[in-house]
Amino acid sequence: MAIKFGIYRHYKGKDYSVYGQAVLPGTEDGDRKNFIEYLPLWGDMLPTIRPLDEFLGAVQVDEQKVARFQLVREIPEKEAILTLLMYRSRVLPDS
Repeated sequence: MAIKFGIYRHYKGKDYSVYGQAVLPGTEDGDRKNFIEYLPLWGDMLPTIRPLDEFLGAVQVDEQKVARFQLVREIPEKEAILTLLMYRSRVLPDS
């Protein structure tokens, strides 16, 4: 399942930029694991991954199920990738 590139809001209120998906190849049980790659738009902005089903899943809040992440604004793939590249140029030393 593909996910839209964009800004997502976590149910606790902070925003994240989703810039890709990653796959962990087959494990011993033969299942592939799909992950979402994203950057927090706050704090240290370290690239983060989360299992796709968890990212798209719901959580229980005050006896109500709510989406863990909600799409706030879809962005073009190029913009999402540029966000990641700008981040990397700030924190990674020159080669």
